Amino acid sequence: MFGQTLSNSERTTLRNSAKNFGAWSYVEPASLTPTWVHFDKRALKSACPSRRISSSKTWKRSECIH
Repeated sequence: MFGQTLSNSERTTLRNSAKNFGAWSYVEPASLTPTWVHFDKRALKSACPSRRISSSKTWKRSECIH
């Protein structure tokens, strides 16, 4: 978990840098973690979660496959 003290634009820059750097296999979308940045190295590609945070949440493909 990173960027909790950063501004929204700084978190966006951090998130984009993590995606572009190529060392991280998963960078969580801002829609799921708007006040911090989560990225990690995973053996397999992530998939849509089996549990939904809210029954009204509609997962976009871009949020599920990273």
